[in-house]
Amino acid sequence: MIQREKIEIKVNKSKIYFTPLFNQIVPVSHFKLLKNTYFWYDDYKEDTFCLLYKFDGKVQGSMGSRQGFTVYEKTELMTSDYFEGFRDFGEYVLYMFNLPEELIEYRNLLIEGKYSKLSEKAKVLIVQFNLRMYGPNDANFIKQILYKDEKLREIKAEQLGYPMIVGGKYEEFPQDAELASALTPENELFANFITQKEEEE
Repeated sequence: MIQREKIEIKVNKSKIYFTPLFNQIVPVSHFKLLKNTYFWYDDYKEDTFCLLYKFDGKVQGSMGSRQGFTVYEKTELMTSDYFEGFRDFGEYVLYMFNLPEELIEYRNLLIEGKYSKLSEKAKVLIVQFNLRMYGPNDANFIKQILYKDEKLREIKAEQLGYPMIVGGKYEEFPQDAELASALTPENELFANFITQKEEEE
């Protein structure tokens, strides 16, 4: 029996909210092959960002004008000043990058669930990127979260049962509440999603 590593893929919030910001330092393309992203490989102390791609070895074009994922891998991912290394999982490849200070600050805000506290520039980048990748419906919902849209706020308040009586007191939905839950650190650690699977030779 051969031990092979199997990867469970559960799309993270970092893919939606952080990839657009990371795209400013490392161009993210071949989005259909980008299966997930992670803030850590196997240690929460790392200041990293990981891209999990489904590997595609097809190349198109002639010498000097070749296109395809392997070209992108060699010319963009592996030549980046932030590139730290990669791990090959057969069908998938995980690329690891170091993060500059500005992006670490954004990452920390997302981990704390403080979407509305991101800078205006970051919010615009996130909305525009998701508009290109996912379309207007998803982009609009993300925009509502980032800008604490009043209609969405009313929906969230109703879903959570506000207004409510707590300890004999009448309470409204908190004005400073964010409209989406914080990122779950356990979901952002890649090592949590690798399992060993036995296959016959």
